[in-house]
Amino acid sequence: MKIKWCLILLLILLPDFLLAQSKNNNGIKLGYTSSGIYGTYTENTYNFTSRRNCYHAALFIEYCNYSFFSLVSQVEYAQKGFIEKQVETNESGQFIQNVKAKTRLDYFSIPLLVKIKYSKIKLDPYIIFGPRFDYLVNKKNGIFKFTEIDFESQFAEYLNLNKTVFGGSIGIGFSLPRISLLKTFLEFRYNHDFTNSFFVIKENTVKNKSFDLWLGILF
Repeated sequence: MKIKWCLILLLILLPDFLLAQSKNNNGIKLGYTSSGIYGTYTENTYNFTSRRNCYHAALFIEYCNYSFFSLVSQVEYAQKGFIEKQVETNESGQFIQNVKAKTRLDYFSIPLLVKIKYSKIKLDPYIIFGPRFDYLVNKKNGIFKFTEIDFESQFAEYLNLNKTVFGGSIGIGFSLPRISLLKTFLEFRYNHDFTNSFFVIKENTVKNKSFDLWLGILF
């Protein structure tokens, strides 16, 4: 049901996106991200390991275009999450294996970004930054696969996952050689939550940090 409402919202925004083609730069992006959670609560209580690799997809409109400056509104479906680790031992306390649970968190995200451009060299490099608003639309708890039993992670439920998160993004990008008549570009972006991703005990924090690699196509 949550994914359905996300798709409905995208369909509502799609006509504006298509009408903007005659006035502004606009296009689509496909992204790959490395995501994890950090904070005082995770450091003191839980054992988190490598970052979770996920995927993004987005529609964007670039407007207020000047030679050195523009604004970018983006609507994206952003996968995030985290990986927990537990150590399995036998009755004697001897090590058997490390067991990991990969929890997936999907967000409907709206970043509003300022783009500073430098068009005097071939790659048209730019920097981009601004606030973002994330709304949780789907959650899939990770599974610990022990030798004799599978156990579902309860971390998201225990700390009471936030539905809405406010954060910021900053990144750099540059143009790629044209593919037929399409203009393409690469963008590297860092995203950091300003508010807690979870409701947690006072004076503790749990926030998401992610690194994105985007491939964009301008129409």
